[in-house]
Amino acid sequence: MVGMVLVAGDLMVVDNRKAVHGRTSFVPRYDGNDRWLRRSFAVRDLSLSRGSRPAGSHVCRALD
Repeated sequence: MVGMVLVAGDLMVVDNRKAVHGRTSFVPRYDGNDRWLRRSFAVRDLSLSRGSRPAGSHVCRALD
């Protein structure tokens, strides 16, 4: 297990096929300064998600 400390502007990319990951607990303040996670996905073969994307787009529709 390896701990990482990220600061504003840092980016960490985790290959879920090679590693597991988690976040430490914290008490949110709800003041706009709490930690925030942007989720994104990368794929090897974009054609496999064709049914989840609008025609001509590289972005999948939002999950309901």
